[in-house]
Amino acid sequence: KALIALLALYILLMPCLSLLASWIMHPIEVLINKGYHLQAKRKLKIYNPYVIAVTGSSGKTSVKNYIYDLLRTSMITQMSPKSYNTLNGLSKTINQYLEVNNTTLVLEMGATKTGDIEELVNFVPANIGIITQIAPQHIRTFQSIEAIVNEKMKLIESLDEKGIAILNYDCKEIREYIIKSPCKVITIGTTDDCDYYASNIYMTLAGTTFTINSNNNQYNIKTKLIGKYNIINLLIAFAVAKVMNVNDNVITDAILEIEPVSHRLEIKKDNIITIIDDSYNSNQLGFKMALEVLNLAQGKKTIITPGIVDAGDATEAINYDLAIEIAKVCDEVILIDNPSSKIIHQGLIHSEFTNIHIVNNFKSAYSLVTEGTVLIENDLPDNYFI
Repeated sequence: KALIALLALYILLMPCLSLLASWIMHPIEVLINKGYHLQAKRKLKIYNPYVIAVTGSSGKTSVKNYIYDLLRTSMITQMSPKSYNTLNGLSKTINQYLEVNNTTLVLEMGATKTGDIEELVNFVPANIGIITQIAPQHIRTFQSIEAIVNEKMKLIESLDEKGIAILNYDCKEIREYIIKSPCKVITIGTTDDCDYYASNIYMTLAGTTFTINSNNNQYNIKTKLIGKYNIINLLIAFAVAKVMNVNDNVITDAILEIEPVSHRLEIKKDNIITIIDDSYNSNQLGFKMALEVLNLAQGKKTIITPGIVDAGDATEAINYDLAIEIAKVCDEVILIDNPSSKIIHQGLIHSEFTNIHIVNNFKSAYSLVTEGTVLIENDLPDNYFI
């Protein structure tokens, strides 16, 4: 009985004990992190790397990886691993990988609230700043698309007169922003007013070919990557490689060898089913581009999605709009049940689309797919992944 009483007391007090332990450990963790930050700052001062910083609402990890692939055979190049894009993540990258002079450091910089980018560029000043895309992401903390634009552009405003900004001019918010920095600006996109622009685009599920145009020069590109946003991502990486004086043949050969980033328009096979895994995407524009890729498929086309789940006040409008686009492409829709997918469901019904299933998890959703091509779209919890 005494043992049972002690166990009951422990269970009762466990939340308080956990809170006390967290309270005790917090200042220790802060001190440890500050130690990592100071170590990284010392290494930056000693080795003085050439820093290429990438930010944006989407595409950061892909662009970072593609830049690394295009530079690594021509110069000493390191990059932040995975999606390390916070102060702690960048400190860890610098401490682990920055070991010699003349290193080119390709870093991803993330922001979930106002002030995040400013903190990162103050910590690691950039030589090249890249903005990939602006979308209504983390809108609950930013409150508005204007706040997102202003935050991301702090990377560009941090550049001095020797700095270089590479901007995606297919994005209206980026194109319309008035830059106050004295840096050089290089623009990329799919219109001929950009410094580097893509034309003659031909895409299949097996890959993409297109032409990059710049200063009366043309470069024929072949890649395993698919999706319009990957063309934008490759244009950015191409522009960086040209700035860094990488040989043209080295660039085009490297692009041909680039593999898709996991869970970002990654093509997989499961017996007779073709899978387009775009589960790490979580914005409206990327969603629509993924539907364009799905539309390339032959046979039955299915989508599994929870919808856009982090768009604040715009959630209803965005998901309803996506429902209209889904109805144009898909033969079957499988929704992961949550408030956002309920909005998609309403939009599909209003579009007179009826082949809809609503399930609680990915396992149940995937079990319904029996043939054709399935698009797994948007930022699903880990237990949903293949």
